[in-house]
Amino acid sequence: HLPDVERPLQHNTEVKIYCGAAETLARVRLLDHENLHPGQSGWLQLRLQDPLPLARGDRYIMRIPSPAQTIGGGVIVAPHPRRRWRRFQPAVISTLETLIKGTPAQRLAQQAESTEPLRSAELQKRTGMATTEFDEAVRQALADGLLTALPDDTLIATTSYRALQRQALTVLEQFHHDTPLRAGIPREELRSRLEVKNATLNLLLESLDGQIVVENNIVRLPEHSVRFSEQQQAAVDSLRRQIAAQPYTPPSYAEAVEITGERVLRALIDMDEIVQVQRDIILTRPVYDEMVSETLAIIDRDGSIDAKGLRDRFNTTRKYAIGLLEHLDTLGITGGRSLNLEVDGDLIERIGNILVRLVLDLLFHLVVIKAGIHLDDLGDHRRTGYRHRRLTQRRSRACQNLLKGLPHTLELDDVLLHHSGSR
Repeated sequence: HLPDVERPLQHNTEVKIYCGAAETLARVRLLDHENLHPGQSGWLQLRLQDPLPLARGDRYIMRIPSPAQTIGGGVIVAPHPRRRWRRFQPAVISTLETLIKGTPAQRLAQQAESTEPLRSAELQKRTGMATTEFDEAVRQALADGLLTALPDDTLIATTSYRALQRQALTVLEQFHHDTPLRAGIPREELRSRLEVKNATLNLLLESLDGQIVVENNIVRLPEHSVRFSEQQQAAVDSLRRQIAAQPYTPPSYAEAVEITGERVLRALIDMDEIVQVQRDIILTRPVYDEMVSETLAIIDRDGSIDAKGLRDRFNTTRKYAIGLLEHLDTLGITGGRSLNLEVDGDLIERIGNILVRLVLDLLFHLVVIKAGIHLDDLGDHRRTGYRHRRLTQRRSRACQNLLKGLPHTLELDDVLLHHSGSR
């Protein structure tokens, strides 16, 4: 701010910016001062009214539009800021100081600060460096430990990557504290909490090998294990005895919840002791593996399998046999091979009757709607007298015939054609 200016520069003041031959109006956002007094210097962000072709290092002149007066000037540090900077934030000022005083490697690492790693082309675009300068800055930043190169050839600031690793461990610690009966946090939930892409999460988990454990898409700390109270352990033992008595027709999910409580049962599922085949069907892991193996063996031998055959093979019920076959088909474990499910003939007949009634009801409404439209098109002067009554009677008779079946299609078509022809 020039020392001979009469008044201080206030936040959000409208000014005119000149850079080379370009000019535009702008609003001043003071980042480290409430007011910038004559003779002072400070950091500001300009909200341009019109875009200007600016580059890092360009110098500008600032004037007050009315009364016209030159009040100062400066140098462009970040021509394309990715966000609106917050005021009076030490981290923001530190970032800007690095941009103007830092080495190319430091400036590059600063632009790589993000929760997502960047491709080299994107990082170079952010820095605005020429290719030779950029390549040298990357080499120096990697050598100084300012930048981390990931296995997929992306780059991220080392500070950002370490912060992401610490955040992942903190999320796991908090999850174990809040849900001690859960074996770990589901992988997708961890990704959502960290707000990263799946590819980034994969790289992050690989980098934390030895500090975390990943099993069956469940992530946990190595020292964590589920520990039941005496009462909970007694309930678990009771469920185990009931399952052992009838391993192929064990208690349903709802019945198991009554025995152990849902949190304990979910813990057993997370621990892979129990497999939830369907919403209300559970099996122990050994029984599940045995039934899956035998099912695939039968398909390999006979080409297909039905619910009756699976039911008889394991002395189970249709509910468990059909549930397992549907489960395997959903997972694609059968490799697309046919599963002949036994279907009740009476059930097919009932479904057929329902579908027929639905089709007839739909056709009935279509006839009524179409007939009504054509009758409306006749106009008010045709709505009275013998012709209107005759058309109404024919429409009613056609609808009644339709409800009895479909042997009167000709008469139905005749009514529709008659109406159409009378327009």
